[in-house]
Amino acid sequence: MGVVYQAWDAELGVAVALKVIRPEVLSDPVTASEIERRFKRELVLARAVTHKNVVRIHDLGSIDDIKYLTMPFIEGESLAQVLQRRGKLPVAETIAMAKQIAQGLAAAHEAGVIHRDLKPENIMIASDGSALIMDFGIARSTSGTGTATALGGVMGTLEYMSPEQAQGLTLDQRTDVYSFGLILYDMLTGRQRIALHQNPMSEMMSRMQRSPPPLRQLDGEVPEAFERIVSRCLLPSADARYKTTAELAAEIESLTPEGHVLVRASPKSLVIPAALVAGALVLSAGGWFFMRSRGAPGPPVPVRNVSVLVANFENRAHEPLFDGLVEQASESASKARHSSARIRGRMHCAWRLNRSWAPR
Repeated sequence: MGVVYQAWDAELGVAVALKVIRPEVLSDPVTASEIERRFKRELVLARAVTHKNVVRIHDLGSIDDIKYLTMPFIEGESLAQVLQRRGKLPVAETIAMAKQIAQGLAAAHEAGVIHRDLKPENIMIASDGSALIMDFGIARSTSGTGTATALGGVMGTLEYMSPEQAQGLTLDQRTDVYSFGLILYDMLTGRQRIALHQNPMSEMMSRMQRSPPPLRQLDGEVPEAFERIVSRCLLPSADARYKTTAELAAEIESLTPEGHVLVRASPKSLVIPAALVAGALVLSAGGWFFMRSRGAPGPPVPVRNVSVLVANFENRAHEPLFDGLVEQASESASKARHSSARIRGRMHCAWRLNRSWAPR
C-alpha cells in the first residue's frame, strides 16, 4: 500500500519519517478513497495517544496528489528485524521491552484506541533500547460500549491475529492483549510456533481452538512467572485473558529482570514494625538522658553526640492507633535534655541530640 522514507524537514532542521501511498495503488478511485480514509484515521488516532512508547504523527499532507504522513524518525530497527537477525532474545531484554510496550499499549487503550494489527513489524526498537508502537493504520476508536468493530471485514495479520478477530467478532482491548502475548512468545522462542505448522493459516486455525504449546515446553529457561503471564494472554477465550491492558502491564512491572515476581510487603505489614522501631528509638534516647539527669551510679560516660532518625513514615494502614505518632515522638524527644526536634516535610521527623539542628 505504501512506503516509508527518511526525509529532511528543512523548516525544523530535523530528520523525519515520511510515509506515502504508492501512486499505482491510488489508480482505483474506490481503493484510493479507502486508503485516504485510513491515513486520516491513523493521524487522528495516533495523535490521541500521548505516550513516550507510542510514535506520534506530525502531519498529513499532499504533494502532486501523493498523500503523505510525517512522524519522528527513529534511529533503530523494527522488532521484526531484530528477531530475524538474532532469533530469540534473552529473558531480561524481553522483559525490559515488554514493560515499555505494555505501557504504551495501555495508554492507547486508555485513550480508547484499539490497534488491531500489533506485530513485531509495528514495534520500533530505537538505538537506546526504547520500544515504540507505531502504525495505527487499521486501528479503531472504541464505541461507547468500549468495543471496536471491523465494519464488514477481517483486517490484520494472520500470524498475530486473535481468535475473535479472525472470526470477525466485536473487538476490545483484549484482542491487542492476545497479539502482544504472541509477540512475547516469539521473542522468547524465536517464532517456533509458526515453524510447527504448514503455513500461517493452519497455525492461526490451531490457535482458535487451543493455546500455543507452553513456553517452557519449547525453552525450559523461561521463568515460570513470565510463562504464566504470556499463557494468560494467549487463552482462546477473550473472557479468560486479562480484562485490561493496565492489569497486564502491572503484572509485567512486577517481574524482576530475571523473570521472577518482585515480592512487595503490604503497607500495613510495614507500618507496624516502623512504629515499633520509632518507639524503641525514642524510649532508648529518653531513658538514656533520664538516667544521666538523675545521676545514676556507674562509671563516667563521656559525652557524645547521639542522633535518632525517623523518616519516610506514613500511616498507609489507616490505623487510628498510628495517627499523630510522629508528632508524639517529636514532642517526647524535645523534652529530653540536650535535644531538639523538627518535622521536615510530610510525616517526616528527625532529631539531632546535644547539638544544634543542621538539616541534611
